[in-house]
Amino acid sequence: MNYYLKHEFKLILKSKKNLLFIAFIAIILLTYILLMLPKEEHVETVEPEEIKRDLDQVFAQQELRRESGQTYYNRYTGTSYYALRESYYHLHNKILTSIDDDNYRRFTHLRLYYLLGNPRSFISSAEGYEQSPYPGKDKLHLYYQTLLRYQSYLDQDQLITYPMIVEKTTLQKLQELLLSSLTYLIIFMAIYFSCDMLVRDKQYQSLTQGLPMSWYRTINLKSLVAFMFTLLTIVGFSLIGAIIISLQYGFGHFNLPIPIKTDLYGYSLEAYNTMSMGEFSLKSVSFIPLLIFLFIRFNALLSLLVRNTWLVLSVSTIILLSEFIYYDRTVKELFGLDLSYFPQTYFDFGKVVANEKNYLFNVETITYSQGLIVIFITIIIVEILLYTMTKLITKRKFYQS
Repeated sequence: MNYYLKHEFKLILKSKKNLLFIAFIAIILLTYILLMLPKEEHVETVEPEEIKRDLDQVFAQQELRRESGQTYYNRYTGTSYYALRESYYHLHNKILTSIDDDNYRRFTHLRLYYLLGNPRSFISSAEGYEQSPYPGKDKLHLYYQTLLRYQSYLDQDQLITYPMIVEKTTLQKLQELLLSSLTYLIIFMAIYFSCDMLVRDKQYQSLTQGLPMSWYRTINLKSLVAFMFTLLTIVGFSLIGAIIISLQYGFGHFNLPIPIKTDLYGYSLEAYNTMSMGEFSLKSVSFIPLLIFLFIRFNALLSLLVRNTWLVLSVSTIILLSEFIYYDRTVKELFGLDLSYFPQTYFDFGKVVANEKNYLFNVETITYSQGLIVIFITIIIVEILLYTMTKLITKRKFYQS
């Protein structure tokens, strides 16, 4: 058995298609970290030069108002535009000083104070919501998350840095990436590495058929090698990315708060709470081995049925991306069943853990525990089908077809 495991590992490691894929991912990773990440804009990105230009303009306008006597209060609104702009000038002057002094705890205090009193300014400046069916709702969601994030920073004793403000520390980038389509790439790696694990043995039939092992056990060993290789590849890329990002922006800390919406029908700050970065990371990562295992076993089942590497790859990829076929934020059911009953709902598992999936679909049923149950049930179904097919399609039938 040990000899066979070594043989399988050599095959998967020396496969040209796998090596090219790993090289491709490595290039993308390094390009993102070294070239794209430093230029990446955040909703809270601070440009001191822009602030200075803005303050110079405000100062000049205030001078003109003082000279022309336009400092009075509006009797209808009970406010003075001059006083409002004067307050704006002094507050942002303090913000600029805090940036120059690298005092980001003071910056956070001042920025939070400004945001609490000026929600419209934040919401109107938020970009990237052109394709959203509910831009107002989504901008308000981001506004409350930003408020809670700043307040949580102040409630902790940790040093507040600029990379924390713009969410560029290693753990914050991990969180952001797990809330993106990266989760599909992680699962696709398992699909890609295992799509040929049965078919490629047609050129090693004497070795495979001569093994004193059952067909089902042989497939189990192949699955184990593909599973371990995929995990090692993911861990390897994660370590490389973490080291490079940490050297540039810091690692972050696991008790860093992540704002989540807990009351899906509330539209105030009270509808939000926080989850620690450690809890988010642990729950998100727990999905990875389960989904990798599921797709590797599903690939084994498909291989028995279609016996073609690229067909296996295509079918598994279509299933992986199947949610995009019917995805719409107004859709809550599929074939009359709640979306929470379908495994593809949990492929972007980061959004499930952070409760973003519930927010997007405006439901309360897509939860971490429900996701684990659905994935486990799906694995059991695939295992039963795979075991049954190994009895119907024997090793001899498979390799002689």
